[in-house]
Amino acid sequence: MDDVFISWDLDKIEVEELIVVVGSYLFSGNKLDTVETDVVEKLSELLSKECTNRLTEIPKYEIIH
Repeated sequence: MDDVFISWDLDKIEVEELIVVVGSYLFSGNKLDTVETDVVEKLSELLSKECTNRLTEIPKYEIIH
């Protein structure tokens, strides 16, 4: 595969965008072990936050009586 370097600011990226970026990279034929460790760690962090939010926050459209 040709080496293409595109950078994102991992401090500001949203979980949806990072999933698309990593998914596109893998879909194009690359292997998971070629994804940089800090990208995998950031994805793990964002997914962990998403899971925590889903388990602990009140849904957006929930009506509390």
